[in-house]
Amino acid sequence: MKAIIYAGIGLFSVASVYGIADYYSSSKKGELQKLYVEEKQPAPVSVEKEKTVEVIPVKNTETPPAETKVVKAKTKSSKKAKKAKKTIRFENFSRGRIKEPVVLEEKVVEKKL
Repeated sequence: MKAIIYAGIGLFSVASVYGIADYYSSSKKGELQKLYVEEKQPAPVSVEKEKTVEVIPVKNTETPPAETKVVKAKTKSSKKAKKAKKTIRFENFSRGRIKEPVVLEEKVVEKKL
């Protein structure tokens, strides 16, 4: 048993020496700085729908009729998550149903002498 423990200690010490040597050699080469470089991701594209709205002028006798203009409105489509109310039944989650205690009534029998 001692031999196995000493062999494990020896392997761990050799591995730590090798790890330190590898760390210093890779830091000199500059490989550690390239290791965790994140690539730039493009921004997500939002879906936009264009709606055309026509403005119909109201006929007023006081003012001259206005020109009809086309207005473009941009709206974003979004979906709302449905929320459902959840109820927890403790009967389903218990390890076993808890039985209600049954009370037995003893009948007293009187003896006649």
